[in-house]
Amino acid sequence: MATSKKLSEPTGCRHVTQRQILLADLVITLDEPAVLRSGAVAMGGGRIAAVGPASEVLARFGHLDRLDGGAAALLL
Repeated sequence: MATSKKLSEPTGCRHVTQRQILLADLVITLDEPAVLRSGAVAMGGGRIAAVGPASEVLARFGHLDRLDGGAAALLL
């Protein structure tokens, strides 16, 4: 069963486990410039497995643990 953790302070990659979903109010990508509201990033094996709207990423990778950044912005 996936667990969820709420972030209470700014953090870096040290909190990312090997396989989990990072959730944030904003996900900003640089490769293909985009700003996603209520976005998510699925991490696996030290790499990004998926980036997109939280609902889509959770539908595909919902079995992974979650790290909820709340009002944070993730810059990729």
